[in-house]
Amino acid sequence: MLRVLMALCNTYPEMGYVQGLNSLVGVTLFYLEEEEAYALMLYLLDHLHAKKIYYPDFEGLAVLNYQLEAYLEHYLPEIMRLFVSFYNVRRGLIYF
Repeated sequence: MLRVLMALCNTYPEMGYVQGLNSLVGVTLFYLEEEEAYALMLYLLDHLHAKKIYYPDFEGLAVLNYQLEAYLEHYLPEIMRLFVSFYNVRRGLIYF
């Protein structure tokens, strides 16, 4: 796993290592050899534009979160209310 992560960091120095890449690489290594896992990660990051999610400012992740929130509010408002109430409960527990 370390070799694949290092190769990704060297391929995308502007992205570097970001927490969460190891989970994705780890899953791919259950099913693929290192070279294949690296190739799959390149495909995911480049062609499916997942690289935006892992940039240090997480701008791509913020956009996806906004889109999910807008979708839930419009099409599944009951689910959105559950997420909001769960988030508020979790946030409240942090303070105690």
